[in-house]
Amino acid sequence: MFQYIVLILIALALWIGTLVNPSVILLNTDSFLTPGYSLLLSLLHGNQLLQNILAIVLVISSALLFNTALTKFDMVPKNTLVPAMVYIVLGLEE
Repeated sequence: MFQYIVLILIALALWIGTLVNPSVILLNTDSFLTPGYSLLLSLLHGNQLLQNILAIVLVISSALLFNTALTKFDMVPKNTLVPAMVYIVLGLEE
């Protein structure tokens, strides 16, 4: 449980600049490729802080899903979250 808390705290520390100064997320008009994400963004349209929080939650949850897939197929040891951390760090765009 301690590893999950540290993972979330490090991810939030890396995203603190976006939380303090929210960036504008443009809504893609071609929502055929990402219908769920486009729907969520259209519901939160205009609220940049909530859009950025949604992005952080999606990155953390996809990192944990990635880590679960790697441990399920025995590609990494079962008690490590290093692949999830690498996924979060490599996912930073700025």
